[in-house]
Amino acid sequence: MKAVVKSAKEFDERARNLGIDELILMENAGAKLAKIAKKALRKKGVKNGRILILLGQGNNGADGLVAARHLQNAHCFVVDKSLKKSALFEKQEQIARNLGVKFLDKKPHFQSFDCIIECVFGSGQTRAVSENLQELINEVNKSHALKIACDMPVNLGFTPCFNADISATMGAVKEILLEDYAKESVGKIKRVNLGLH
Repeated sequence: MKAVVKSAKEFDERARNLGIDELILMENAGAKLAKIAKKALRKKGVKNGRILILLGQGNNGADGLVAARHLQNAHCFVVDKSLKKSALFEKQEQIARNLGVKFLDKKPHFQSFDCIIECVFGSGQTRAVSENLQELINEVNKSHALKIACDMPVNLGFTPCFNADISATMGAVKEILLEDYAKESVGKIKRVNLGLH
C-alpha cells in the first residue's frame, strides 16, 4: 500500500478490490482514533479527561461515533444537523445511542474539554464550509484542549481551518496534508493502519 495518495479514493478502491467491507474499515478507524486520543492525553498527564467529538453526518462523522464508543467520558456534537446523513452514519449513530453515548443538543463550551476530536468532513471536503461552521472552528481553535483531526482538519486549504495538534490520517497520508500551507494546521501526522498493507 502506498504511504501517500492524492485522495482517499485510491485507498477506498483498493479496499473494495480486496473485498474488505467499509464497515470493517470504519471500526478499525474509530478504534484507532480513540487509541490515539487516549495515548496523547496520557502523555499530557490527563486521566479520564473530558472528550468532545465534533461530527459531520457522513462517514467521517461515523468514524467519530465508533471512537466515542471506545472512549470514556466522550460527548458528541453534530455541528450541522441540516447535512445529509450517510447510511453508515445512521447505523453508527443508532449503535452509539443504544450504548448510551452522550450527545449534546446545544453548542458546548469548548474550554471545558481536555480533548476535541474533529470528525466533520475528512478528505471528502472540496469547498469552504458555511459561515456558521467557520465561526465554530474559530471558537474551537481558541480552546486549549488537545485537538485531533480525523483524516484531515476540516476546512484545510480555506480560512479558518481547524488547527489540529494531531492529524490521524486514515489508511494513507493524503498529499494535501504535506502542502506548505497545511503545516500550521495539521500538527503531527499519524498514519492509521486500517488493516491493509
